[in-house]
Amino acid sequence: KKRLADKKAAEAKKLADKKAAEAKKLADKKAAEAKKLADKKAAEAKKLADKKAAEEQAIAEANRLAEEKAAAERKLANEQAAAEAKRLEGEGEYKDGKKDGVWEFYDEDGVKEKEILFADGVDTLHTYYSPSGNKLKEGKMVDGKEEGNWAFYDENGVKERETEHKAGQEEGIYTLFHDNGQMSIQGPYANKLRIGKWTWWYETGEKWKEGDYAAEQQRDGAWVVWNKDGSLREETIYESGDFQSKKVY
Repeated sequence: KKRLADKKAAEAKKLADKKAAEAKKLADKKAAEAKKLADKKAAEAKKLADKKAAEEQAIAEANRLAEEKAAAERKLANEQAAAEAKRLEGEGEYKDGKKDGVWEFYDEDGVKEKEILFADGVDTLHTYYSPSGNKLKEGKMVDGKEEGNWAFYDENGVKERETEHKAGQEEGIYTLFHDNGQMSIQGPYANKLRIGKWTWWYETGEKWKEGDYAAEQQRDGAWVVWNKDGSLREETIYESGDFQSKKVY
């Protein structure tokens, strides 16, 4: 009986050990699968976290570059604004806190555009220049408009004409010049029309012809022409633009 009991006990132990081994094997398999799944999830989570971190880093870098660009643009804009303010302000000297003497003004490329002569802070003369540096025109400005006598020059700096202005409009004595500087034509001008007595000269300075204009720039009265030696050449009479008579000498 004891042998039989020992045999049964041994078989029971063997069966229990087998079941325990199978249970352990199953538990180890489940643990391995669980670990594999956990590792996979951890890897996916790390990959997602790394991707998010990379995206955040890329965004931060983009923001940094954008801020650097914006700062550079602000700096450039401030420098340009300062340069423009200086350009508009001009270059010159102050006396007792007021602009005095000649002030120079330049365009965006650094080429001188004009000079303004100041006296005790008041602008008295404006001189404009061509890109090549030759004088273009010169006179006084009042409220941003030409006033008084203005001189105008061609591209080579040779004076072409002098005209009187009122509130920016040519009105008053109008004078044209020959290339050698001698007066060519002179007379009063208003509303873009010649009025009153006009005189012409030869390039050598002798009077050439002279006559009056009535309304609507019509010749009126005696129109006289001289030779270079000063002798009369002819005289023509008009009345409100209509020819009346002519005398040749």
